Amino acid sequence: LTTDRVSIVPSDPEEAFITYPNPFGKNQDYANIKFILESGGDVEIRMFTLVGELVWTRIVQGETPGVHDGAYETQYRWDGKNDKGYTVLNGVYLCVIRLKENNGETKTYTKKVAYIK
Repeated sequence: LTTDRVSIVPSDPEEAFITYPNPFGKNQDYANIKFILESGGDVEIRMFTLVGELVWTRIVQGETPGVHDGAYETQYRWDGKNDKGYTVLNGVYLCVIRLKENNGETKTYTKKVAYIK
């Protein structure tokens, strides 16, 4: 007997945007990024240091509406490496997601992510 996966997600896109586990690195090699895209569109995810240096970028164009979760969609995982493939230092990073919805709205949200190896 099996069931479909069930996720309880807040209806507010800002509240639904989370990264987990947090912190990550010691027991899990990546952080899952979870968010809601209400009308479909483009997704830009960037990780920054606390002083604003860009560390990692992920851009997905033409994403479908709905809940997206790195636990099930590997394009929404951060493995603690920068865009050059080097492991970042232990610390706190800022995950900034920009959702360019097909309905013309653009929403930007920020969360802190801790990487500890």
